[in-house]
Amino acid sequence: MINFTLTVLLLSCVVVNSYAECQDPFIQIGESCYYFSDLLLSYQEARKYCRSLSANHRADLAVFDQIDCDYHHVFSHMHQYELYNTYWIGGTDQEVDGFWIWVDGRPIDLKASYWSKDEPAVSDTNNCLVMFSRSEIVTRIRLEDLTCSYPHYFLCQLDVLSVI
Repeated sequence: MINFTLTVLLLSCVVVNSYAECQDPFIQIGESCYYFSDLLLSYQEARKYCRSLSANHRADLAVFDQIDCDYHHVFSHMHQYELYNTYWIGGTDQEVDGFWIWVDGRPIDLKASYWSKDEPAVSDTNNCLVMFSRSEIVTRIRLEDLTCSYPHYFLCQLDVLSVI
């Protein structure tokens, strides 16, 4: 039943691919190009590293669309390749505590299914977003807020227009 549900969610997210191919080191996952790091960096260092991977700084930490399609594609890829580390992604409430936005300026849906239980927490210190595996009935990839200075792996995405 769980595999069927994931399959239905992924099929509902199918869109026409706008990329002929992803530039190295990015890989195609769903309709976007991503890079899973093998480095441990703080949130700000990870953003800087992502931007350095593309001309004109067209890359940044990954952002997910509001209907969860990007999340489901990335979740499926992580599950398939057993990528169960903690990864920085491009969400923060550093500007206004409790108001979460993606690095492209869009607000983050606080009711989306990808959040861990009781997340995001209102905190003066946990202001940056990670995705990680959590063992529930099955292994799921969830989002949680953490302290931005901690070193973690990170997930970059190509063609993210950063505004923050």
